[in-house]
Amino acid sequence: MKTPMHSRWAGRILAVAMACACASASFAAEPVKTIRLLDEVRAQWATAQPARIFTARKILTGDPSHPEATAVAVGGGLVLALGSLESVTASLGDFPYDIDGRFEGKVIVPGFIDANADPVFAAIAFGSEVIAADDWKIPGRGARVARTPEQYLERIREAAAEPAARNETLFTWGYDARSHGALGREALDKASPQRAVVVWSRTGDALILNSAAIDKYAVSGDIPSDARFTGVAQETALRFIGRDLFSPRQFARGLHALREWLPAHGITTLAQRGALPRFAPQAVIHEALDDPLTTFRTYFIADGTAIFREATVAEENVLLRTQRFWTYGRGRVEWPLQQVALLAGNAADFDKAFRLYWRAEYQLHIRAGTVAESELALRILRARQAADPRPQHRTTVALPADAPPAIADELGRLGAVVSARVQGIPERPLAASKGLASITSTPAHAIQRENYIGSIKAGSYADFAILESEPPAGVTLPVDHLGIWGTVLGGRPQPAARK
Repeated sequence: MKTPMHSRWAGRILAVAMACACASASFAAEPVKTIRLLDEVRAQWATAQPARIFTARKILTGDPSHPEATAVAVGGGLVLALGSLESVTASLGDFPYDIDGRFEGKVIVPGFIDANADPVFAAIAFGSEVIAADDWKIPGRGARVARTPEQYLERIREAAAEPAARNETLFTWGYDARSHGALGREALDKASPQRAVVVWSRTGDALILNSAAIDKYAVSGDIPSDARFTGVAQETALRFIGRDLFSPRQFARGLHALREWLPAHGITTLAQRGALPRFAPQAVIHEALDDPLTTFRTYFIADGTAIFREATVAEENVLLRTQRFWTYGRGRVEWPLQQVALLAGNAADFDKAFRLYWRAEYQLHIRAGTVAESELALRILRARQAADPRPQHRTTVALPADAPPAIADELGRLGAVVSARVQGIPERPLAASKGLASITSTPAHAIQRENYIGSIKAGSYADFAILESEPPAGVTLPVDHLGIWGTVLGGRPQPAARK
């Protein structure tokens, strides 16, 4: 086997050549041009690694023009051709290839996309003590399950009593008020009077400290009476505890678990809407996420609300400040151009930011946390479409679960991509109405990456989820119940970690 080729440019040329070759049994379309392109690729890529052809019982491509296949050719991290084994080998002509039959009895589908996940937060969470209402199967260790407030405090008590390094803080993730009730300093002090405890909520929107943690980190300023830090107060608390919560050891441990957890759930892409990492250098984050061992791609969509607020205070140009983020991406980490996330909070600021980015033809990703914020997002989108129409704006709006259906319906008529706001990291249910599209082609379209992810077609990334059987049509099943062998990322098979 020859040395793998990592040139994206060469891979793109090969993808174009293969697309021209088509997936029929012969070079039916423009055979002279196809052969010429293949010859050019050979001349420019003399040391090319042979293409790899994966065969399967069935390939569900997610591409309406070619919905099913039984073989797919991969090279340079991209899909080169797909169809039957005979048509794929014919498309390759005399270009060298190997046949890989490991998925012969399985079903290949596009890699799943979690469009509401923060990989940095996920890595920190997985590196913490997990105490949650559901049993997270974290590779190498288990989670402590607590389904009631009493059980939750008992699990805190058990974890705090276990041997630990001197003065080591107990960081725990997974707290959910719906299952674990109200939680504050007083309850945590009773569960752990001596050892410092920091609880990070499942959705990442609250930090709760016991008295020992407040003393250890010398947290000062406006401390809530229950030591429950949310919103701006949470950012303040993170400045005190961040040196331990975001330590290299904590991050590395959690990232390792995340790398193994995602293939077991068929996930090859994470997209964070509202990314503005403050507590770790961008270079360090990208170095970790673009490591050859990383089993997923990451799309960061910048936090337009924070950028607008900070640029306004500093009297800077908002758009120039936003554009800085576009230079950060590389390899498996990308910051999509002309996209920002906005929080539908303060009405006046939200309206100003919305108008600015709308006029600059940005794609906007709106998060609405309440019904009132949902109505605000609808009202402003309606006004912008009337005053300054943009038919292909692709605004996405994540609504709270209790938002009236009428709001979602009108947002859809105005051209928005609407979803219920997802809780957790990552959420796993399949939508019955859209099946696999809800976690493949739909989120890919929502972040303008449908040509690269979300479907299997010539020129797309070779990112697949490998299922043991075909998912039933029209039936809601948790991803865990699909029987997942693992994933393929850029043509590299990644079997799920087995206990």
